[in-house]
Amino acid sequence: MSKSMKFLNITALIALILVMIIISQTGGNVFPSWNDVLESAGVAREAEKSTELDDGITAYYFDVGQGDSALYVCDGHAMLVDSGEKEYSGEVTNKIESLGITTLDYVVMTHAHSDHIGGMPTILKKFKIGHVVMGKPSTQAGTSSSYLSTLTVVTSIGADVIKAEPGTSFSLGRANVEILAPFNTDEDDENNNSIVLYITFGKMSYLAMGDAEKKEEKDIEDNYPELSASVIKIGHHGSSTSSSGTFINYVSPSTAVISVGANNQYSHPSKETLDTLDKYGVHYYRTDECGEIIIRSDGSSYTIATQKNGG
Repeated sequence: MSKSMKFLNITALIALILVMIIISQTGGNVFPSWNDVLESAGVAREAEKSTELDDGITAYYFDVGQGDSALYVCDGHAMLVDSGEKEYSGEVTNKIESLGITTLDYVVMTHAHSDHIGGMPTILKKFKIGHVVMGKPSTQAGTSSSYLSTLTVVTSIGADVIKAEPGTSFSLGRANVEILAPFNTDEDDENNNSIVLYITFGKMSYLAMGDAEKKEEKDIEDNYPELSASVIKIGHHGSSTSSSGTFINYVSPSTAVISVGANNQYSHPSKETLDTLDKYGVHYYRTDECGEIIIRSDGSSYTIATQKNGG
């Protein structure tokens, strides 16, 4: 008898023994499936390890007060976009860890204002980092303590840095992420230096605007005439300087997310922005009212859940 035949016979015998053991444990009323036999033998099939992180794409818009932080997860791969202020770094870290995530494949810093990157140094040191996506800051923002602290950590952990340039794209599991902007880095205008991302998965699309204002919105309109999005993360916390009627009509989203702090000193979101969203039939969710906002999609349709009222 060949060695391969002996191996097959031994394997079959072991399987038979396991079958008999499982039957005896269930009183002879249940005949085990092959999965039961594998489980009894301590063998975990890869397909059985699936979690919600492996099912489609999910966007988590964290409630970080008057700041921005969002996590996009597809097929077990994760991309963090901004961190909020330093005081929220622990909360953001805990949220990510609660999902069982230990590696951030991509970390995107949309621009150098502290309400977007203040918590980055702590977060970058907490997780294994694949790539950091960042652009050139304006003169003033580039000398801020938030930016310099973050840059120091990026250098110390040896992360691969991707320079934000329009047209650059990369995969997040089965999803595609494209950098749409900025086109012209402005030495004096950090908001319009924001990295704008377009994330697509099947028929689903998310547009993440950072703090982009009307100038950068116009750049996007001029360069991507066919752009549309299912969900838009509104630019600059709903400020009147962003989300022009022309841009919202052009993108034609069904849903908008506004990351904003309760009773903030800037009166964000502005009535003008909310009126624009209402005019074009865009249903919006605010982190100051909803807490964390979670939007899941299988690539065809999507569902929305919120921390404070369930959706």
